[in-house]
Amino acid sequence: MDSVAIIVINRDRPDLTDAVVEQVRTMGAGLDVQLFVVEAGSKPEGRSRYATHHFRDRSYRGRYYAFNQGLRFAHKVRPAWDYYWFVCNDIVFPDGEDTLRLLWEAMQTDPRMAGIGPGEPEADDYHGCHPKPGRQWHKASTIHGLAMLMRGEAYREVGYCSPKFRYSQGASVEFAYHVYRKGWFLAYSDVATVYHAPGGSTY
Repeated sequence: MDSVAIIVINRDRPDLTDAVVEQVRTMGAGLDVQLFVVEAGSKPEGRSRYATHHFRDRSYRGRYYAFNQGLRFAHKVRPAWDYYWFVCNDIVFPDGEDTLRLLWEAMQTDPRMAGIGPGEPEADDYHGCHPKPGRQWHKASTIHGLAMLMRGEAYREVGYCSPKFRYSQGASVEFAYHVYRKGWFLAYSDVATVYHAPGGSTY
C-alpha cells in the first residue's frame, strides 16, 4: 500500500483551511494516508481546529517555506514517503470526488511523471491547466501548486519548490526546470479538478 503525506498549510484562515481539510481527509481510498495541517505562524485565534504542527513565522515567509516546513514534520514521522500531496487552503474540490485517488491513478500510468495537479476549469491566469476532454492527463511545462501530488522518488532526486520564494510563481518555474532537467515531467489531470474558494487567496 503506497504511503501519502498530505500537507495542508494555514495562515490565519481557519475558515478556508477547515473546509479543505474536511474534504481531503476523506480522500485516498486504498492508500496509506497521513494528514499534516501546518500552521505558518498563525495567531492563536487563527489556527485550524485540525492543526497538527506549527512553527513561528512572524513576517510570513510564504507558502513554499510553509510547505517545506511541512515536509520536515512529515519526515519526522517517516523518513521517506511514496507520495506527497501539497494542498493550499483556498481551494474547493468537487463534492464526491476522490481527487487524491484520481491523481495517484494517473501517476501509475507513467513512472517518469514527477508531479500532477488537478485541472482548473475556471482558471484565467495559468496556461495549460484546463482539462482536455477524453484524456486522463496531459503534460505541462509547469503546474500551479494548488494541490500537486508529487512522487517520492522524484522528490528525493529533484527536491521541492524552493522556500526562498515568497509571493512569486517563480518557484514553480524553477522547480519545473529541475524536474525536466533530470528526465522527469509534470502533468495536469483531465479527470480531477479543483476550484478557487470564494474570497480566498493563496498569497
